[in-house]
Amino acid sequence: QQVIEKNPASAALLRPRASAQLASDAYKNLLLWALDWRSEPLASQFRYDVDAQLFVEWAQSFEDELTARCMTVMPLLVDVLQPFARCEHIVLAEFNDLSPRYRRLLKQQAQSLQDYQFQSAPGEWQVQACDSEREELLQAGYWLAQNMQQQSQSSIGLLVPGLESRRESVLRLVEEGMAMAGQQQDGVVFAPAELPFNISAGVPLASCGPIRSALDLLSLCVESVEVPALVGLLNSRYRDNRELMLEQTMLHRLYRRGKVEVSPSLLRHECVSVETQQGGGLLLGQQLQNLQQRRDLKQRHVPSAWTALFSECLQALGWPGRSALGSVEYQQIEHWGQALKQLGELDAVCETLDYRSALQQLRQLAADAVFQPRTSRSNVQVLGLLEGAGLQFDHLWVCGMSSADWPPPANPNPFIPGVIQVSNRMPHANAERELDYARSLLQHFRQSGANMVASFCRQADDIELGPSPLLEYFSSACESGSTDGADQHETGARQAWSESWQQHRDRLSLLIHDSDPAPAVSAEEGTR
Repeated sequence: QQVIEKNPASAALLRPRASAQLASDAYKNLLLWALDWRSEPLASQFRYDVDAQLFVEWAQSFEDELTARCMTVMPLLVDVLQPFARCEHIVLAEFNDLSPRYRRLLKQQAQSLQDYQFQSAPGEWQVQACDSEREELLQAGYWLAQNMQQQSQSSIGLLVPGLESRRESVLRLVEEGMAMAGQQQDGVVFAPAELPFNISAGVPLASCGPIRSALDLLSLCVESVEVPALVGLLNSRYRDNRELMLEQTMLHRLYRRGKVEVSPSLLRHECVSVETQQGGGLLLGQQLQNLQQRRDLKQRHVPSAWTALFSECLQALGWPGRSALGSVEYQQIEHWGQALKQLGELDAVCETLDYRSALQQLRQLAADAVFQPRTSRSNVQVLGLLEGAGLQFDHLWVCGMSSADWPPPANPNPFIPGVIQVSNRMPHANAERELDYARSLLQHFRQSGANMVASFCRQADDIELGPSPLLEYFSSACESGSTDGADQHETGARQAWSESWQQHRDRLSLLIHDSDPAPAVSAEEGTR
């Protein structure tokens, strides 16, 4: 990212960080496929592509920076370690997609290299059609609960495409579907006893309550804050809020003046202007004044020095608050310490930074870090598709198997000429590459021996959808069913789901349509 930002040709980029991520992926893929963009015929193909030509400039500058700092990247480091790790035999178990550089290295390391894929007798196969994505996840949750109740010792998996980007909605709907499998008493559905499961997708550390408050508190020293955001921060439990009622007086004053945004200097002034019994204004104002007067916060430092300074600032501002913290919050603060440590490790690649630049680096590190709370062991896993590729399950439900979503569309990297990506079968290069990978992934699921349900939505965004053609391909080789069974056969489990779903909808209808509505608004009240 530093190389891109220093390059004059990058001035027109609207999202330098996103471009840096794509360029990093392109650079890594070229190394993993052992392709040298400097040599012919690849060099000419890069010259005829504007984006690829810009990437070559970035890559050359990046390598110059590495050389100047006596550093290298991981794919090249593997070559350096090659003479120290020789053996007679290497077995690659469940390696579906190994890059050419690593495969060549392993061949050189051993006298024999063998690929091995675990195969079990295929279990039962069922394709389930659902009316919507919501119903698909509700049915999956209902299915999870039933299998957990009936076969508590079995390993059960639910695979959801794009889980990392919609974790909360998936979690909510799966839990709702599990609750619908509970016991029914007098027409009311009660959730069964707690049915634990592990969900793999984490959340950005920066979005966690204590960490979000920490970043917002640090920004008060150098950045303007919108009044609604300031209201949320002052009401946060992760700061010293003993004077919350007096702080409301300051907020009311800002609202009366029509302030939309508050600068650091104005915030300090408004805080010290509030009358208190002890005098001197609000405690927050005194804290900000003390930090503003510190000379070391106005100077440039290496990133490792800012880790200690930021910790001192947060302690002065009363973070993480006076309330007792829960287990998950303690874990989040532990991850915050790791983010600060990562900031200190930037000494090798960053020059000295001022307060604002160091805070921006810390904010990016926290946004990139994924927080996953520690949970108890469970035989039930909710995973993304790729995470489930190397696991074995007794029962498996795979979502998102519609004709529009599986196989996924091609997504080639814009910084590598398309012909190079297609000829070398790089990830996401074209539709054929995605089709082959999607077929191999489903083949793995079928050979894992699991009793498998593949579900799809009949409709999305007002577009009629059908099952993925790959489901029809696998169903034809399976003794237990075909895609036609999704519409023609209503099993006992499906009937139980339909009854529970209808009761769930009726219960929601009772909550929405109150039989004792509120009294009508009088004319006088309506005028007011």
